[in-house]
Amino acid sequence: MEATIIDRQADEIYKAHKSDLESKYYGKIVVLDINQADIAAIGDTPQEASSKAQRLRPRHRFFIRRIGKSPAIMRMR
Repeated sequence: MEATIIDRQADEIYKAHKSDLESKYYGKIVVLDINQADIAAIGDTPQEASSKAQRLRPRHRFFIRRIGKSPAIMRMR
């Protein structure tokens, strides 16, 4: 899957949950599940959140970002 497609899908998933995420988890890390088009996990660090997501949903594609205005992102397979 091309990176720009994943970016676009992740943006759509984030926007669908944005108000809830930002009101409850601002500044935390969210793992967006590209395969399921939903939230896979939330944590305090990228390592914590990605470990949770990989444990719950092995072999899925993920997009990781910080919740809020400064997203600092990464993609994972």
